[in-house]
Amino acid sequence: MGINWAPLIINMNYFNLTHSPIQVDMKSFIFNFTTMVTDQTPVVFMQLPLIREWAFDLDYNSRFVLFAQSGHMKVDLLNAYALATV
Repeated sequence: MGINWAPLIINMNYFNLTHSPIQVDMKSFIFNFTTMVTDQTPVVFMQLPLIREWAFDLDYNSRFVLFAQSGHMKVDLLNAYALATV
């Protein structure tokens, strides 16, 4: 994967991708009919739990213009959710 817009050249390759099972916790799901504080307009408020816990790690090689680097990256997502007001 990469971008080649001269003079900006970015290239990143990843490999050895591993991940844990995704855990979703529906106990924090919220669905509420309410009103906006500013103008009292009726709205629906939702809090959608996306991910309770998920971890993944990978090895990578990247290049930015003339600078090359490589390494290992580990990402842990905890208690991710989305808020929506409709």
